[in-house]
Amino acid sequence: MARIIDIKLPKAIASALRIPPNDARRQQIKVLKKLLKKARFTEFGQRYHFDKALLQKNPVPGFQQQVPIHDYNKIYEEWWKKTLDGTPDVTWPGKIKYYALSSGTSEAASKYIPVTSDLLRSNQVNYIRQLISVFGYEEANKKSLTRGFLMLGGATDLQKRKRRLVCW
Repeated sequence: MARIIDIKLPKAIASALRIPPNDARRQQIKVLKKLLKKARFTEFGQRYHFDKALLQKNPVPGFQQQVPIHDYNKIYEEWWKKTLDGTPDVTWPGKIKYYALSSGTSEAASKYIPVTSDLLRSNQVNYIRQLISVFGYEEANKKSLTRGFLMLGGATDLQKRKRRLVCW
C-alpha cells in the first residue's frame, strides 16, 4: 500500500495554516476528502466513483484503486480538451475560464493547464497565511516585509485572448 508523504512542518507555519504540526497524514486525508466531495458530480468523479472512496474512513486506498495515473497527454486528451470548448463539470465543477500556459518541456512546446476560480482563491489565502507565518519567527527581519516584499509562486497575470491564459 502506498503511503502518503509525511512532512514535519515548523510550528509557526503549521499554526498559521491551522494544521496540527505532527499529523500531516490525517491532514492530507482530510484534504483528499474535501476534493473528492467537491468533484464527485463531475464527469471525472462519476467515472472514477469518488462516492465509493468517500464512503471509506480512509479514502486513499479506494482512490488509488479507482483512479488510474494520468500523464499530461492522457488527461488532456481524455478530459481537459473538453473544457477548452466550454464544457462544464469535466474534472472540476463549473466552467474553466482560465488556463495556465506552461513554459514547455522536451516533449512539447507548451501545455494548457486548467486554472479554476477555486485554485486562484486558494492560492491567495495560502499566500496570505504564509506571509503571516513569517511573523512567528523571531529571527525574521520584519522591516523587510514592506511594499517591496516579493513572494515567489505561480503567477496570476491573466491575459485575454481566444482562450484566457495564465502565463508562467
